[in-house]
Amino acid sequence: MKTVSITVDVEDWFHAVKLRHLFPIENWSTKKLLVVEPLAFILDTLEQLNIKATFFVLGWIAETHPEIVKDIHSRGHEMASYGMTHVPNNILSDKEDRQELHHKHRGDRRPRLHDWRPCSYRTGCDLERLSQNRSRISC
Repeated sequence: MKTVSITVDVEDWFHAVKLRHLFPIENWSTKKLLVVEPLAFILDTLEQLNIKATFFVLGWIAETHPEIVKDIHSRGHEMASYGMTHVPNNILSDKEDRQELHHKHRGDRRPRLHDWRPCSYRTGCDLERLSQNRSRISC
């Protein structure tokens, strides 16, 4: 039997860093969330194949659509954090990086998502800016 690790990033089209100038964080709540249907397909497929995965959920999604997190968790998958707002940590100051990790408004390193906590954290990375700031490589 083969063993593999599967991770899934739970984010939506307007969360892309490259589009941040067009879709600022303050306007996210006005956008239609399109991740629900593809995510349901992924969850159903993994369930049919009896496969568990780690889901890196954007904190904004966890807070604004807790039913998504509840569905992932209820199916027995591992929960992880993708940061609050998907800002690549290699373009943040140390203070901003800590705020993103601590989920800004919560003051808690790993925010509670219903009755459980994410198992780990990972961040996006702006590869174009990486060469400009080599001291903060942490993708």
